[in-house]
Amino acid sequence: AASSQMTPPVAGWKIPWDGPLRTTLVLEKVQTAVQTGPVTIAANPNMVRGREILQATQKAVEDATTPAKESLTQAAAMHANYTSLEGIKTAEALLGPRMQALGQAMKVVMDNQKIAPFEIRGTLAQLGNNLRLMQTQVSTEMGKLRMSKVKAENDKKMEE
Repeated sequence: AASSQMTPPVAGWKIPWDGPLRTTLVLEKVQTAVQTGPVTIAANPNMVRGREILQATQKAVEDATTPAKESLTQAAAMHANYTSLEGIKTAEALLGPRMQALGQAMKVVMDNQKIAPFEIRGTLAQLGNNLRLMQTQVSTEMGKLRMSKVKAENDKKMEE
């Protein structure tokens, strides 16, 4: 029976329109959050959990990337353009633990992407991309340090 209501019926759907009645398709009214001031998240448990996941992930990424950036700057000063063998060794020792911390933060990102509500997965993916970029920078610097260390050690042996 046709209806003149402005909302779709809850049940009684036929898909396609001339097909059999689908009893498994039922529409439910979704409560929408009405903002009445500075409230930014509805009291939706899924969104609250999503915010918690996002905040924890952001903290894990920041706790790994901030020291890694600082260590990259310190390492550059230590190795004196890759000419000081002691500086190279010190820089390498400084950056090694940063790679481990970045790897652990990436595990947090990946684990949280699996359990996060759909709405924040894109943000988590971006955090993962930023983290991968930092991992690449530290890894590249570690590679340069290793090559420079071998060269400096060989040069030192040649002098002896």
